[in-house]
Amino acid sequence: MCKALEFVTNQDNILTATFKYPHNSGVTTNNMNSKILSIVFASILAVLLVSAVSASLLSVNPSTVTLTKSTNSSSISVTPTNSTWTIITSSPQTLTDSAGNIVSIFATANNANNKANFTATYPAALKFGEYSTTFNFNATNTSNSSQTESVPVTVKFVNGFCKYGSVGSNLSITKVSISNSGKDDTEWKPLDEITVEVKVENNGDNDVKEVYAVLGLFDDKGKNIIGDMVFNSSDDEKVSIGTIANGKTKTATFEFTVPADFNFDAGSNYKFAVKAYSDKVGKSKECIDTTDELRNNFYESI
Repeated sequence: MCKALEFVTNQDNILTATFKYPHNSGVTTNNMNSKILSIVFASILAVLLVSAVSASLLSVNPSTVTLTKSTNSSSISVTPTNSTWTIITSSPQTLTDSAGNIVSIFATANNANNKANFTATYPAALKFGEYSTTFNFNATNTSNSSQTESVPVTVKFVNGFCKYGSVGSNLSITKVSISNSGKDDTEWKPLDEITVEVKVENNGDNDVKEVYAVLGLFDDKGKNIIGDMVFNSSDDEKVSIGTIANGKTKTATFEFTVPADFNFDAGSNYKFAVKAYSDKVGKSKECIDTTDELRNNFYESI
């Protein structure tokens, strides 16, 4: 006897499962109805059991938070499903740079509004780089206290090239081009000749005066060693762009040679950074050190 199991989901996302019998199968209407009801109930029970097992008790958005010197606090949305939640990781979490400077990241739960707030404190002497930690959120089923779920949230603190963080909205770095006389543009060796072009755009409505573009090269300890490079121009690692009219772009060009005695230790990781700022407006009000042109947004690995 041929029969088929058919699943149908209606507009309310309700799933129905039925067996279809051929008209001449010899199965009576009562028997058919009984079998159909049994299948429907079994299917519904299976769906409910699967949903109960797989349903998440807690979700967060976003799951990664990035804090900076100019934006040192942020919050995320926490969505519980038939559960109560808390942050089980101790606060603050402390992160230390190579010189012993400490970044402290605080987390507070705002259960009434289903929010979690993060704040970072840091010393002015903090080394260049990214500092990361994880806070774990725990959810408990309100109907079954033995059912719990842990959800991690990654919190990063980015200490970029601008002294006060990226501030202001007029300047943007639209292009960073690195050219190396050697084989690889981002794999430098002694005596390689490097050319860097940095394009800076004025996105504002007014002219921005006294604009400078600056290069940085940071070692594993967060120390800026760009001064060790042998620059071909008198401007070295800092180039004056002058005034950029609104809606216009200007380019700064840097040329230097990697010293013959420069020691690239095996496994060492250098971070190449760029920033642009207005001396007229002030570094604390107009400075940009992030761009999609750099692979890590605020630096390129060398």
